[in-house]
Amino acid sequence: METISHVTRVLSKQFDGAASAQEINSSTIELGPTEGHVLQRHEVADLVPDTSSDYQDEDKGLEFPEGGWMAWRVTLGSFFGLFVVLGIINAVGAIQAYVEENQLANLPASTVAWIFSINTFMTYFFSIQCGQLFDMYGPYPLLAVGSFLIVLGFMLTSLCVEFWQFVVCFGIVCGLGSSICLTPAVAIIGDWFKAKRGTATGAATIGGSLGGAVIPIMLRSMYSSVGYGWAVRTLGFLSLACMAICIWLVKPRFERSHDKNNRSFWQLYVTDVLDFRCLKDKRFAALCFAATFSEIALLISLTFFTSFCIKSGISQNYSYILLTIMNAVGMVGRYLPAWISDRLGRFNTMIIMTLGASLAMWIMWLPFGTHRGALTAFAVVYGFFTGSILSLIPVCCGQISKTSEYGRRYGVMNFFIAFGALGGVPISGALIFGTNYDYLIIFNAILSTIGCLGWIIARTACVKFKICKV
Repeated sequence: METISHVTRVLSKQFDGAASAQEINSSTIELGPTEGHVLQRHEVADLVPDTSSDYQDEDKGLEFPEGGWMAWRVTLGSFFGLFVVLGIINAVGAIQAYVEENQLANLPASTVAWIFSINTFMTYFFSIQCGQLFDMYGPYPLLAVGSFLIVLGFMLTSLCVEFWQFVVCFGIVCGLGSSICLTPAVAIIGDWFKAKRGTATGAATIGGSLGGAVIPIMLRSMYSSVGYGWAVRTLGFLSLACMAICIWLVKPRFERSHDKNNRSFWQLYVTDVLDFRCLKDKRFAALCFAATFSEIALLISLTFFTSFCIKSGISQNYSYILLTIMNAVGMVGRYLPAWISDRLGRFNTMIIMTLGASLAMWIMWLPFGTHRGALTAFAVVYGFFTGSILSLIPVCCGQISKTSEYGRRYGVMNFFIAFGALGGVPISGALIFGTNYDYLIIFNAILSTIGCLGWIIARTACVKFKICKV
């Protein structure tokens, strides 16, 4: 008989927070006649009680650079990739407002909204397969194929005049390309950062806010100077340049396993990736719930804000500027909360930010949305508080996931967001009655509030009601 006391220090360091040294010392384990035997990692793990219900570091034992030239080079590459992928999402209102007033002026807003809901659905839905592919092959094949589809989609969209053409070219082709690029552009940061992952992801997603600020102004200027066709084609060329830089800069750090283990194509990319057993982790299930409602509310705002401003009597130029202001302030909202989250906790920060976004809709947009000054103030406040939604959600996912499973879990989470967006955006469009957007705003504010409550539930699932960094 030999007590476990001589490995207490090893256990307490290896499984920080999983079991206290005092608890381990109180146990006695038979080690048999193997005096001097060195415990292996799997043997030590067997001595620790299951604490899956509590928050714990899923990558304990792995080392991350947390900085350095290569790590920040990868972050810069992600920045350029997200300039395109998230920039399209953030600036979609600039395309929606023009198309609704011109090519598709004879169709109701709820019908036109299907184009952009399908685009968003494609962007998020197919990321579940891309998560599996990223875990197996790394970022390069995905970024190359996705970039080609994004550029092709914009070139075809520049020629569209009918509803079905917009659905196919912008909704499906562009959306699929964005989906293929989104997962590797975000997940690659997890190869290089752990403790500073929030800061790094926040810095990378500033690219999305910059894209959302630049694209509306660029399109608005080019609509009147060179026409819709060349405006969209120019956006395609800009996307090509940014994605080429992204591919050049990013670099995976972990070796990927290409072993298919005799699994068929259907098993690899359908049954395996649609394996929702990860939802048995109540932390991840709560995260999916919170992320879905928060992102749907944001997507609805980004889609309809510009057209709302125009129909409220604001000039077209200033309506596009307001969308730019919202996304420009979002750059601060991306980085500052991300920096704070590494110190205060990612889930804690998300509760604060989604609460602020919800209050902005209830207190500013709904009662005072027809006033130019109030809309400007709302664009600033809402842009700041929603900036963290696209930047911190993947970080929260990574915090409760092993690095080897991160891409797949990120894809499963986006699966739910995809279906929420597919229904949420058209439903919002159906709530527009002429120039009256009140029902749309109320519906959106309710979704945002539910999202905030979801983050509280997710935090509780991680640490219950403890006051701590999480």
